[in-house]
Amino acid sequence: MKCAAIVLAVHVLSVTAGLNLTIGSVASYCAIRYMNFNSSLGSNFTEAYDPSIINLVDNSGFVYYQDLAILAAIQTINSDPSILPNITVTLKRFSDCGPYDPNAASDYAGFSAGYAAAITASDVTEIHTDVIGVIGDQYSTATRGVAQILSNAQIPYCSSAAGSPRFSNKAIYPYLWRTFAVSYAKQCVLILRYWGVKRIGIVYQSDNELGRANLVTLTNDLIDNGITVTTTIGLTSAFDEKAAVFACKSINRTDTRYIVNLGLDSFVTNVLYSLGTLGCVRENNVWMAISFPRVDPDSLPKLNDYLRGLVVFRGSFNEIMPSFVQEMDSITQTHLPKEYLYFNSYPTSYDCAMMMLLGFDKLLKSNPSFSSEMLSTRKLQNLMNFTLFQHLNYNGMTADDITLDSFGNLAAPSEYLTLLGENLTTRLFATSDLSASTINFYNTSLPIFRDGSARAPPDGPTFDYSKPSSTVQRIVVMTAAVTGMSLTVFCSLLILFHNTSKVVRAASIPETLTLLVGCCLSYCGLLLYMDSPAKQICHARVAVLIVSFGLTVSPVVFKSLFLIDIFASGKAYKNRAMLRKTQLKYRFTNCMFILFEVAIALVWFLKSHADTKAVLDATLGLNYHVCNARSNANPALVVGVYTFNLALCAALVYSSVRQRSIESSAHNDSTTMIILMITLALGFTLIEGINALESDGWTDFKVAMCIFIFTSAIVIGVLLPTILDLYQESLSARRYAAFDKNALRSQSREVSRTSERELSFQLSSSPHARKTSFTTEMSGRTCSYKYQLLQHTTEFVTWRLTNSVQCCNAWRLGVASVHSINSQKVWFSIATFRKTVCIPLPDNDSWMEARFGKLKFPRPKSQLGLEIEFADNVEAAAFLEELKKFTKLCYNRKHEMKEIESTLKGVSFRHEIKLS
Repeated sequence: MKCAAIVLAVHVLSVTAGLNLTIGSVASYCAIRYMNFNSSLGSNFTEAYDPSIINLVDNSGFVYYQDLAILAAIQTINSDPSILPNITVTLKRFSDCGPYDPNAASDYAGFSAGYAAAITASDVTEIHTDVIGVIGDQYSTATRGVAQILSNAQIPYCSSAAGSPRFSNKAIYPYLWRTFAVSYAKQCVLILRYWGVKRIGIVYQSDNELGRANLVTLTNDLIDNGITVTTTIGLTSAFDEKAAVFACKSINRTDTRYIVNLGLDSFVTNVLYSLGTLGCVRENNVWMAISFPRVDPDSLPKLNDYLRGLVVFRGSFNEIMPSFVQEMDSITQTHLPKEYLYFNSYPTSYDCAMMMLLGFDKLLKSNPSFSSEMLSTRKLQNLMNFTLFQHLNYNGMTADDITLDSFGNLAAPSEYLTLLGENLTTRLFATSDLSASTINFYNTSLPIFRDGSARAPPDGPTFDYSKPSSTVQRIVVMTAAVTGMSLTVFCSLLILFHNTSKVVRAASIPETLTLLVGCCLSYCGLLLYMDSPAKQICHARVAVLIVSFGLTVSPVVFKSLFLIDIFASGKAYKNRAMLRKTQLKYRFTNCMFILFEVAIALVWFLKSHADTKAVLDATLGLNYHVCNARSNANPALVVGVYTFNLALCAALVYSSVRQRSIESSAHNDSTTMIILMITLALGFTLIEGINALESDGWTDFKVAMCIFIFTSAIVIGVLLPTILDLYQESLSARRYAAFDKNALRSQSREVSRTSERELSFQLSSSPHARKTSFTTEMSGRTCSYKYQLLQHTTEFVTWRLTNSVQCCNAWRLGVASVHSINSQKVWFSIATFRKTVCIPLPDNDSWMEARFGKLKFPRPKSQLGLEIEFADNVEAAAFLEELKKFTKLCYNRKHEMKEIESTLKGVSFRHEIKLS
């Protein structure tokens, strides 16, 4: 007995030492050229990368990466003596689509499961009985039959690609498990709830297991969460143009903004490209998918534009470690792009192989009676359902400490990624917990949607302005618009009513009215900011501002250039016809500029590609649209608008600088132009700053208020001085008309006598006293006094005292006179019944200038000033002439006396020298 036992043990050891353990790989090997097939078993697989055999972006690359991952895992196990000791793992390859087919690389998408179920599954279970486990990189349709047959045969099957929910049914597929999370419905509903979306459309692959099964699961979860499915569109894998047009019309008819694409990678690609060319991939759409698209820039050069903003959700993946990359490079004998590893099931296939072999090792070590021979000869198959592989304490490529849930799927957090429109380049913006019930992380500032926004657009056409402040915003904007329009209409009527006034005529009536029209148009444009805008409203807002800018700035510029031409350049024309001709030339140019500005605005309204950007504030339950200028795809139009208006601004700056050379204070508008420039600069900067920030419910309101404030500043800054001067002129005219001229004539003589008594001078009673102008002279030994009543122009003057802060005293009536002593001291005097006011006069008459019917005397230091008001400038000029006649004699006499004094001093000096 002992000898027999020893012989048996030696036999077992000898067998075990060279034992081979075989696992199978089931995939679309029909896409790999030059392989040989015996039924479904393939051979002559080339492990080294050969670009003439393998294309990394089609099915051949998909299968190649999966095979490399399994080989890398087998090498890892075979090189580790602690795992399956004395056992060498080998691989057999089985095609689920038959022998090599030239079209399989680009066209095959698991359409038929007949071959896989009838041939492949039979080969694995009945012919190749050394295969004790299978790793499948199959589409869901092809997996369905194979996985069920293998489960019936108690052969463990790990799927690295089949995403149909049906495989979570452990009553039918007890031996199947997956190394990726497949809770697509939960992942989709979770992100929709986070965004506050209540309406969604579904496009699914109707002839594919992945699309049909996920449609049922997702629809049920959406209904349970109160999310309405607006349209369900089933398309076959090879849908034609008519089907694409129908799908696009269905999306547009229901105004569906959120669409989820349920299908394989090739289906996702075809749907986005076909519907994108029909205009159904817009800025306010959010497309989602459960599969990454298959990108081939050579065949579909415009595909990247339609992929931009595509949201894809999946289970999380670990970063691929350099050791795995080196291991793959040693197999392929080259370095393949790392980004393809994620999108060709490399991590999931690697973990499938590792978990399967680690599970076999766990089974052998769980019971000393289990031998390697029993394992390799299928004696332990009844112990190999998915629960064997649930907890292996294995840190894989897809996750750390990989654990399978009760449905045999990887328990991993969900990841939400957006495509950047640069092939397969993605950006992670959110993650969830293991059960896909809570968002753990969300980058609120990351632009993830097609319009470059971080905010999710609203899910339907209804703009819910339930926010209480929105009603207040409308009322404030409406009030501002009506107030501004009323202000411009009032100013226009005021100018037209006083069109004969010199004050108004000095401001140039046509140019002023044009400016008011521009400001009124700007106020009218505020009405476009009351509600959530459509695309045309966004165009109209910009167009109105363009025209308003032209109507406001252009007349100011050309009026200033006209004044510079006739004053600063020394061409102050006395020829009225020439002056009129010059003025018409500048006004015609002004009209041309304004018409060109209107043309630019019209082109902008019709041709601009600027669109709206949808905004959803889930916290406030507020849906609205805002204008998105960044979506303008017509740079030439933008450059044209900015160039023309910057040129107009440059002309404004130039003319304001040249205003300094206009000496006439009545026509110098430098202050007005500076106010206009500062207002425009501040307004443009502030509005651009508001638009550059992330849009919210107050963005349009802030912009509208800025437009109102700065437009009002222009109206007030430009027209207030003219209105105040006009008001003063009107008051002066009314006061002048209110006096009784007859009564004043009778009082004139009494006023004159009162003035003389206060001055302690006795006037002559000769007939000269009754004249409107006479002269009296007192001579003494040391002085000569001259005195003249200024009554030739008017018998009285209307006057008042002024101080430094322009707070004026009451207007009074008085008799004006001018005095001098020895022509050295000259002063102006106004006498009333109660007092006399005297103002010393300078040595020259440069100050003597009347403006708008008023004459202001220079105010001595620390004393009150004097202001006289006349009926008009004609009367003021006549009064000045009368005053100048007297003062001119005094100034001339003063100079003569100085010359005489200097002469006498010289004679005296020479006489003194002679005496000495």
